[in-house]
Amino acid sequence: SLYNSYGRVESTSLWGISLSGSFIYWKPEEKGLDIGATYPTDSSQTGHVLNLNYRYKPGFKLGLGFSPTYDHWKIDLGYVRFHTHQHHSSSTSNLYGNWLETPFASTKQKGFWHLDMDLINIALGRPFYVGKALIFLPTFGFIGGWIDQNYRVEYSDEENNNDWVTSHNHSDSWLLGPAFGLETRWLLGYGFRIFGNGNFSLFFQHFKTRIEQEDRNIGGNIAVNQHDERSSLIPNLNLALGFGWGTYIGKWTHFDLQLGYEFLLYWKQNMIRYLNDAQKTQTDPKAGELYIQGLTLTATFDF
Repeated sequence: SLYNSYGRVESTSLWGISLSGSFIYWKPEEKGLDIGATYPTDSSQTGHVLNLNYRYKPGFKLGLGFSPTYDHWKIDLGYVRFHTHQHHSSSTSNLYGNWLETPFASTKQKGFWHLDMDLINIALGRPFYVGKALIFLPTFGFIGGWIDQNYRVEYSDEENNNDWVTSHNHSDSWLLGPAFGLETRWLLGYGFRIFGNGNFSLFFQHFKTRIEQEDRNIGGNIAVNQHDERSSLIPNLNLALGFGWGTYIGKWTHFDLQLGYEFLLYWKQNMIRYLNDAQKTQTDPKAGELYIQGLTLTATFDF
């Protein structure tokens, strides 16, 4: 029977082994991590929100692939490690912090956010030609891993001997769920191409969250000590666009280099803010989204 011609790299091995490594340079942002806000004391002033100073940070990916000769299916295993530290300090007068039980007009502020992402995925797909210069690779698989966050915020004011009052906040989570994707390659000739990829996953994520907020009036005393544990179904969307080039080294070894820009969206990740607002307002607030974007440079060898 007829079927679409396969679009994989030729290999001498029955399993078509591929090894890949990626350098990532991403910038994470999370909704709800604002340090505080200023409030004008008269009509000539304008209030503003003080946020973290988000910057691009490095990380890496590792990949191992197999392309059996039977029906030309492709199996990919991947690991992503992105551990980042973001911070911001300022001397903003009349700023009221969001991370204390009783906010006060601080004159100095510091925010430190640690994000640790370790993700593992497995995907099964079959690359095939759609026309003469376009390759599709639909995939199905699973994703799992850990996303941990630490957020420390400090406030000080001149009227209180410049002593720092600190809020310690932690969120640890693990996740597991199905993932679906579509990779596309537009072949330009001479080994060059442009690509566009999209992936969607829906995973079960279990969170353990705790917040500790010091008492401004009694140094070192903990005024708030809250713990929470909950699970939820979380959607995730990844998009990537870029260009690549590949060539054969000898007859059967193939080398490929790819540069792309990625956009990643993880819903309902800021359980730290969720618990902080819940203990203050006794309502059911929303957990903010985690946004990540940045460059990914990938080198692949196929044998």
